[in-house]
Amino acid sequence: MKKDVNWLNTIQISCLIYQSSFLNCVQKQNLFFHLYVIQLEDRQGLLEYLKGKDIQAGVHYPVPVHLQPAYQDRVLTSNDMSITENLTENIISLPMYPELSVNDAKKIVDVMKKFLD
Repeated sequence: MKKDVNWLNTIQISCLIYQSSFLNCVQKQNLFFHLYVIQLEDRQGLLEYLKGKDIQAGVHYPVPVHLQPAYQDRVLTSNDMSITENLTENIISLPMYPELSVNDAKKIVDVMKKFLD
């Protein structure tokens, strides 16, 4: 149990560093993140920039569930899913894992700030 608590604390610290540094997120208590997803217009540019700085970010869900063949007849959707479809083109997942150090999270923030400026 102690290992799980330490793992959770490490993840929460990384999230707080991201939130307090450059993201306008509502801070809530007792959240658990296994992904930290942000939305921006130049996703591909940021992914390439981060990769050039040895930071591995990615796109976890590039195709909305309602467009995936395995779910097409199994998911009920509204007639207009354009918001969902647009979001999938503009989101990336920042590095988020228990071994992410405070220094690494701060480095990611600094690199992102340089890209966004």
